[in-house]
Amino acid sequence: MQRYLLPQAFHIRYANIHEEHEALLELLNEMKSGGMHEEPGSIRSATDRFLDSLATHFANEERLMAEARYPRYEEHRSHHQECLALASTILGGDADGAQYPGKATLDRIFDLLVNTVARVDLYFEEYLIGCGRLPDRPKAV
Repeated sequence: MQRYLLPQAFHIRYANIHEEHEALLELLNEMKSGGMHEEPGSIRSATDRFLDSLATHFANEERLMAEARYPRYEEHRSHHQECLALASTILGGDADGAQYPGKATLDRIFDLLVNTVARVDLYFEEYLIGCGRLPDRPKAV
């Protein structure tokens, strides 16, 4: 089984953002492998756990942005709300308690996460570099 991985270029080097992204991907990988199929209702539990973790991650990231006085905070927060609603719709439409979300569904969720990192999270990191809170990214060789 090919695991979902976040490309190195998308690692956010501030606080625990990257670790939370990795934890979200691990939940997707567990659903993809059916590894959480232990008891009746575990499928709904797996999708609920993912959505709860996503909401918690977004709240943590928004707190960090507010503390850093990030000027694009509202835009980023709005994107988070849209992303969470879409993830809920995608997973809610596929996980009826009878089977794990299929590969196509999980691929859509993975694409949504990668798109969020690429479209909004990397801008936050650039802001932090500009403020001197993070060093520049190492140059590619």
